[in-house]
Amino acid sequence: LSSVTIPNSVKSIEPYAFAYCRNLTSLTIPKSVTTIRPRAFSWCTGLTSITSEITNVFQTGSNAFYGCDNATLFVPEGTKSQYQNTEDWNVITNIIELTYDFCAKNDDGVTIYYNILSEADKTCEVTSSVNKRYYGPTNTDDTYTGVVNIPPSANGYRVRGISLAAFMCCKNLTSVYIPISVYSIGSNESVTIPNSVTSIGIYTFQNCSSLTSITIPNSVTSIGNFAFNDCKELKSLTIGNSVTSIGKNAFSYCENLTSVTIPKSVTSIGEYAFRYCIGLTSVKSEITNVFETGSNAFKDCANATLYVPRGTKSLYQNMADWNRFTHIVEKGGIPGDVNNDNVTNITDVVTLVNYILSPESSSVDETTYDVDGNGTVNITDVVALVNIILTNN
Repeated sequence: LSSVTIPNSVKSIEPYAFAYCRNLTSLTIPKSVTTIRPRAFSWCTGLTSITSEITNVFQTGSNAFYGCDNATLFVPEGTKSQYQNTEDWNVITNIIELTYDFCAKNDDGVTIYYNILSEADKTCEVTSSVNKRYYGPTNTDDTYTGVVNIPPSANGYRVRGISLAAFMCCKNLTSVYIPISVYSIGSNESVTIPNSVTSIGIYTFQNCSSLTSITIPNSVTSIGNFAFNDCKELKSLTIGNSVTSIGKNAFSYCENLTSVTIPKSVTSIGEYAFRYCIGLTSVKSEITNVFETGSNAFKDCANATLYVPRGTKSLYQNMADWNRFTHIVEKGGIPGDVNNDNVTNITDVVTLVNYILSPESSSVDETTYDVDGNGTVNITDVVALVNIILTNN
């Protein structure tokens, strides 16, 4: 026997139930258990990890864990001393407090760790893995690797948030998918945040060096300090249109990020939010009520072009830290006006055709020419533009 899953309905583990299961390497005892009889796990010499979710610690039967001395016992936060002073738990000398309330596997078989936010509302948040500490400079926790899909619910709790440092230093994480229910985020090819999340906490994805893509859903209203700091391989970023605040250093040192769109919902950008994003060539701001950002929010981003709503260029030019951008271009306002002369006519068709024939000769962002809005500039945009002109006439 190498693997066993004990369900949450189990209350009693009887004598010798798993004794001499020498190939069993890990075990989770659910919080529903109130009795463990003598020698229930004796001589499970292969055990390296025992996770107990029990908070009301009780004395087990004699020699319940005899011969399991080499295992590490993971216990709920704040209960370590109870386990140390209770037989037969205390035969295990290496006891570590958990930083989560429960863990559950998603549909892909990946174990994800959660803290309960509210028993009454049955809500939870994704938290850090075993013994992770957000402030530790030498954190090398690689519990989360590859693609991680966060489910909208786990163990009967709706996932509503992602806690601080949850995916910090997961250097082998390539993709995270976050459900729409998440409203808070405290990860690495791509991260998808569920629509249940409403905020992203501090340090949540800091130093996820393999993360290349992140999509923040419309449910999220805030991005915490250092949330994506030092994600050096991040190339694609989508910020949902409900985000109101971007914390300090939230995306600093994302040096391979080439473009970002800041939705009009944003009312606050912290200091150094996009510092040293030296790869940025395009920053699109949809903000019309222009505000002063935190100091050095766009430090080292001066080579990027800042695209702003029509009629707001002078506001951005006179507002810190937006005025770091030397090239500010107004766009939007008149459908089909690809050359920004405030009228849509045959000259726009000529401009569009010239771009399609020679896109490398244009310094204007490609989205200006995407008339039909399908993400690609080609002959269908010419057709859409001609239809606009014919309709207007």
